[in-house]
Amino acid sequence: MPLNETGKCSHCCSSNLCNSHGCGEQAPKRQNGTICYQCDGKLQSEACHKVTFCGNDEMCYISEESWYGEIMYRSGCKDNNCVNEQYPYPIFGRRNYRSAKRVRCCNSNLCNEKFKSQSLTLKPVKPDNTASVNNIEATTYSTKFYSTTSVINKDSQLTDFILLFPDGKYYEHAQPKVFLTSSDSDVFLAFNFCNHTIQPFSFVRNKTEYLLDQNVFMTDGLKQAGLQLYGRYISSVYGFILNQPYYPHHYSEGYLAIPTRYLGTTYIIPSFQVLNSRNVITVSPTKSSTSVTMNLKISLGFVKYSNKQYFNGDNITVVINKYETFQISLNATSDLTGTMVTSSDPIAVVSGSKCDNTSYNIECNPLIEMVLPINQLDNAFIIPHINIRPDSVVRLLSVTDTLVTIQTRYSSNVTRQIKGRHFYDFPHNEVSRVTASSDISVMIYPQTFSNEKGDAFMMTIPGISQYLPYYHFVVPEGFQSFISITTRTSEFNDFLLDGLMVFSADKVYTLVSDKTNYSSFTKPISSGEHTP
Repeated sequence: MPLNETGKCSHCCSSNLCNSHGCGEQAPKRQNGTICYQCDGKLQSEACHKVTFCGNDEMCYISEESWYGEIMYRSGCKDNNCVNEQYPYPIFGRRNYRSAKRVRCCNSNLCNEKFKSQSLTLKPVKPDNTASVNNIEATTYSTKFYSTTSVINKDSQLTDFILLFPDGKYYEHAQPKVFLTSSDSDVFLAFNFCNHTIQPFSFVRNKTEYLLDQNVFMTDGLKQAGLQLYGRYISSVYGFILNQPYYPHHYSEGYLAIPTRYLGTTYIIPSFQVLNSRNVITVSPTKSSTSVTMNLKISLGFVKYSNKQYFNGDNITVVINKYETFQISLNATSDLTGTMVTSSDPIAVVSGSKCDNTSYNIECNPLIEMVLPINQLDNAFIIPHINIRPDSVVRLLSVTDTLVTIQTRYSSNVTRQIKGRHFYDFPHNEVSRVTASSDISVMIYPQTFSNEKGDAFMMTIPGISQYLPYYHFVVPEGFQSFISITTRTSEFNDFLLDGLMVFSADKVYTLVSDKTNYSSFTKPISSGEHTP
């Protein structure tokens, strides 16, 4: 054992934990043999040099957290119930904090040094069998001809999305697609409701677009049409319907999908009265034998299902199995806004119309949006500036009797009482703030351009409590696209887009209030995947 000039022992080694017996020292007693890195608040470029010994009921973890755009790492021991959490959180989901994180759990020595990619495994099961692994619910589907089960490995910690595609006037010429982003390398599984096939595909950087089979399109009634997408590190998913090149002015629209863990059992339907078209509601459950009831609110006309006509105030009740989809449409140029949809188990809901002639009878794109359940609604909103869209309508839809206040930049506050299941519309062109005495749905409907250079669309306005410090999203090709950014005025100069500082546009719209000031601006944005 070498001694240095001061008589102190010096012992060098290069393997993990090799100095635990250095200079004759006895190694600390292990409680269960699991040794973990333990550091708090490290940056990505900083190494962790501390370790700890976990207890008998603990395992290693490492968390990656984003605070106002700064990525920090924490590591140590957690109890054996530690669960891998996805980062970033999907865009939807109410929260009262401004952080996002992911957690990785593991149970071998020093396994929490950094985040590592994990592969998703699929265990096939022979036909006519059902199976489960480690008490994890199997994904089961059945038809008249066969019954099959596929079991996804318990370690996968998946996020899943149900994607629904209502039919429209020219849907037979359209291409259904999914756009997605991922925070890490991943393998995704796409389950087609129609032919019950599972298609695995690997996420490839700079490839965010995947073409789907046309059998995902839904028509009125009850059928197997749709898609369920599974993945571990999915950041955002978009259902999209793209026109064919030989139909340059028809049928391009999409929506941001809601993860199934945020789906609910009670919805109030946003829609819009359009020219010469039909409003549509499409639903699909997360579990079999789900009872769904639609209490119709119709200004004119009726809904026809199973050779029966249903009018305003009538209930349509249907039992839907997993991987089935139910759709209704209105027979007249009318509006289904305020229709209530309730279910015995969580369901995905898509609303809109089959043709979006909201201003000029020249185009026929659909209106499509995935609907938030009422437990994800909010009572405070900023309606942002939307570039080259001078004429828009904002619709405030109330679940119960509600008092709303609307603030704009140039006029005094407007207060209105909205009855339950009714709505109030107001014009919008710059930036507005809406507050309500109870939770409401807020939608914006930018109008069609008369020069055929822009189609109408419907878009959910998220509540302030759903704002995140981090967004990972994709912009489709072939369009003139813009990004609208809204933030507290005090945090206005802290934006990163694709690793570069974002400088505000020529026009910045700021709302001054007694509480918090908010600013909004719009900038052109290129197609493809975008990160902070």
